[in-house]
Amino acid sequence: EGGTPVCRQLIKLLKLLIDQYDSITVALDLDNFVALFAYGGYATRNELAVYALEKVVESSTSLTTTDQVTAFFEIIGPLIKDQEDAGGEEPDEEDFVHEQCLVGRLVALLQADVPDEQDQILSL
Repeated sequence: EGGTPVCRQLIKLLKLLIDQYDSITVALDLDNFVALFAYGGYATRNELAVYALEKVVESSTSLTTTDQVTAFFEIIGPLIKDQEDAGGEEPDEEDFVHEQCLVGRLVALLQADVPDEQDQILSL
């Protein structure tokens, strides 16, 4: 879970990678980048999902291919679909509203150049 030294270092590393690149799309192309987000418990994955989504929305980074969108949806999975390890307690309402507003703003950044690809992206 997020309290272990290894997990804390992984969180730092992933946040550093997100901050280092001008666009999340560069990081999405790195081998194993997306896979690293699966480690840790729900709270860790949720923290990283919110962080990555805030960076994408703040920088107005467009996701233009189905591969980019699919990979990014894996990262923000805790925000867009129920997680088995989420636990039974209700999320903080203020946090939930903030997270869902970010997800809503992300939809405007899903912009493929080709109409068929845009249709595929919006169907994910």
